[in-house]
Amino acid sequence: MKMTTIALIITLFTATLQAPNDGSMVIVKTEAISPYETIINAVVTIESGGNTFAYNEKEGATGAFQIRQIRLDEYNKLSGENLKLTDCYDYEVSKRIFLFYSCQFRPDDYRSIAIDWNKSKTDKYWNKVKLKL
Repeated sequence: MKMTTIALIITLFTATLQAPNDGSMVIVKTEAISPYETIINAVVTIESGGNTFAYNEKEGATGAFQIRQIRLDEYNKLSGENLKLTDCYDYEVSKRIFLFYSCQFRPDDYRSIAIDWNKSKTDKYWNKVKLKL
């Protein structure tokens, strides 16, 4: 009974407390969280040296992430989009495609992301990416 009475008194006391009203509001700017940014930077460096307009004629790979037609076809099928290979010159479009596949893995699982992106059968590509992390 004593505990109930004490809890009731504390509740009634705190219910009347209010913050001062000076009519102002504080908005704090926060930084965006980009958990995949580290692997994105490493992959873009390896794939194109950061060149958004890179084109690999031998493989038909386009843009900063060096996206090939077969990868784009799969992305379009899975996402319901209808992008063309020339759309991959747009960094944000290519990044969206990369993140579509990368989000299957934890953001800190760089090895799995890199190997899946390159469809590597060995650690050769991963070793290149690892040096850029």
